[in-house]
Amino acid sequence: TVLPGGVARVTIAPRAASLRPGHTVALSAETQDALGEVLRTTDVSWRSLSPAEASVDASGVVRGLATGHAKIVASIDGVSDSISVSVLP
Repeated sequence: TVLPGGVARVTIAPRAASLRPGHTVALSAETQDALGEVLRTTDVSWRSLSPAEASVDASGVVRGLATGHAKIVASIDGVSDSISVSVLP
């Protein structure tokens, strides 16, 4: 059970992204409580599940590294969301 005030949902925007190796795209993560109220937090952790294709920094900036697909995850307090990023040739 998530109480109002705690993070209940994380949503990454945009919902998908495409870029080329060496290029970047900035993602953002909105957090909401159980009542749907937007929470102001900067404690979101970012990670790439495909670090050979794309990296992501602590601010949510994704850098294309090699052609392929990468799953980017934003998480806070055990709540997460993910999107797919395509790195084009």
